[in-house]
Amino acid sequence: MRRPATACAALAAAGALALALPATAFAADGVLTVGGHRYENPSGCYNGDLRPLAVSNRTDGLVRVYTRQDCTGQVVALLAPGSEGLYEFGTSVDVR
Repeated sequence: MRRPATACAALAAAGALALALPATAFAADGVLTVGGHRYENPSGCYNGDLRPLAVSNRTDGLVRVYTRQDCTGQVVALLAPGSEGLYEFGTSVDVR
C-alpha cells in the first residue's frame, strides 16, 4: 500500500511544480533597446551606461525608467509598447 501512496504524492508534487513554474518566468515579446544595447524578448531589469539614457520599447510590455541602477529610485517615465524616449535622469529600466 505504501508504493501507490508514494507514487500519488510524487505525481501531485510534480503537477504543482509544473503549474507554478510558468508563472515565474515572463518575458515581453519583441526588442528593448537601452543605451544602444538590444535585448530580444526581455524580462526584468537592465542598467544603462550612458546619459542621457535612450530607450526604445519595441515589445508588447510596459517599460519603467528608473533614476538609479538596478531599477531602484524613482520612476521617471513609463513607456508603452512602441514608444521611445531620451531620459536625462534615467539609469535603468524594467520591462513587464
